[in-house]
Amino acid sequence: MVLIFEKQTASEDCEIKKTQALRQVDSLAWFWKSSCRNMIVLLCRCAFISIAAWKLLPEPADISHDRAVNTRFLGELGNEFDRSIDSHIDNLECIGWRATKECSPLGPLFEGKNRASAFLRGFIHNDLPCDQQIPVYWEGSGYCEMKTRAGQVVKVFQKGCREGSHRPEQLKAYFSCHMAASFLKYKNRMMSYEPDEPITVSDHAVPSRGIVMQVYGRILPSVYSLVKVLREVHGCKLPIEFWSLSGEVTESDPVVQQLLAETNTALRIISDASITSYMSKPYSIVYSHFDQVLWLDSDNFPFHDPSFLFETVEFQQNGAIFWKDFWRPQMNDFFLTKSSLAWELFDIPPDSPIREEMEMEAGQLVIDRRRSRKALNALLFLTITFKEIIGPMDLLLGDKDLFRFAFHTTNTPFHYMEKPPGFAGISTWSFFSSHTVCGQTMMQPDPVGNPLFFHRNLAKLKDRKSLERVWEKGMRFIGNSDAQYHVDGWPSFSRSACYAPTDPAYFEELDFGIGSNVSQFESKILFYAGEAVSMLEEENPK
Repeated sequence: MVLIFEKQTASEDCEIKKTQALRQVDSLAWFWKSSCRNMIVLLCRCAFISIAAWKLLPEPADISHDRAVNTRFLGELGNEFDRSIDSHIDNLECIGWRATKECSPLGPLFEGKNRASAFLRGFIHNDLPCDQQIPVYWEGSGYCEMKTRAGQVVKVFQKGCREGSHRPEQLKAYFSCHMAASFLKYKNRMMSYEPDEPITVSDHAVPSRGIVMQVYGRILPSVYSLVKVLREVHGCKLPIEFWSLSGEVTESDPVVQQLLAETNTALRIISDASITSYMSKPYSIVYSHFDQVLWLDSDNFPFHDPSFLFETVEFQQNGAIFWKDFWRPQMNDFFLTKSSLAWELFDIPPDSPIREEMEMEAGQLVIDRRRSRKALNALLFLTITFKEIIGPMDLLLGDKDLFRFAFHTTNTPFHYMEKPPGFAGISTWSFFSSHTVCGQTMMQPDPVGNPLFFHRNLAKLKDRKSLERVWEKGMRFIGNSDAQYHVDGWPSFSRSACYAPTDPAYFEELDFGIGSNVSQFESKILFYAGEAVSMLEEENPK
């Protein structure tokens, strides 16, 4: 695929420069306003946390046990303790939480009562009883000691200090040593899980293929535009399934009627009340009527017909294709860090190359359901049990990495697209940033590295106000390894956030000026989304 970039007219160029100048004024105003507000909020939070930590910090537990002997990690015990056998786990006795130094569960133990130290550092540098709640994402390292019937002491919940930046909600994530048994059994339950409703595939010689996507009220303009682009711009003939939670849309909705009027489309309703929010994505893929599925998020627009992905060597050899996200655990730059408890939950060894992989982005997925039965069983288990451990402990962000862990733990092969994503966004410049592009759309590559999917995850099409052009420039990764890839988010003057590389030397800047094929592509997307918005406005006039 060749990207063609053409010059815009003088009047268009003038208008763009005017818009960019206005953005800089907005940027200055935003900076001073947000700086003052953020400073006040920070001071209030610090005062509250300090008082709460001092008042609510538990007294250190006085647990009589020789901590210097017989203490080993689960992975070091070999045949002495097999966590794949539930009866071994059931016979574990909880001793308590052991606080360690050096921000590592392998560090030396804290001795004595360290209430003052705990106050200054943020939380726990003390031994604690088994029923004490321990923050997942707070300062302090350690582990839960559990004793076998033979007297061997093993370590569970091997926790390091907080790493990277975390959402405020994550500070509410807790665990206790009493949860150790259910934590250790979780993978065993996943590996043996068989759903009540069987996962069915056809027995035809030629597998059925189709696109699966989610639909609900707020995203109807985007879904409508995506379908129109697939059918009318790209000539894609793959059948499409629209999946929706019960009560979210009806066939009487004018936009839904237009979607179902398209050739080879069907609406499927999820009646299982336990499936909510983003968990409908894995559920829809697991129970799709297609043998081979291309999942598309409703705001993810293919640059050309994506049907060819089913014929690629990557898919034919592996049975699944996944794409990378911006983030790498070894950089501790987002949700899944190098010392996350998720690794222990899924029993992934410290030296496993899986820990080096970048996080996964699930805006597009290609899966052969026939060849992925074990992984789909595991995926469904992770979906329906998300609120047991993964959700409350905030170990993974939504559904996206559930796919990767389900495939890895069941030894189901998949192809991980080599190049990490680029992004498209508005041209920018400010006194406070060297970035030239405010990334608003994730650009995912095809197998040879050219932009294939434009995922508008920060520029969603939901109403008339959102129908604006944001693809003025792009950034494409040209480095040789994931270690050279580092993207950061930063506050925007008029948007929720921007994404840009921390080292532009490993990125190629692309000009998506008016008249280029990317600009024309976005114009068609906005046109179709506008049609859907008009239908919704006629149905519900203000």
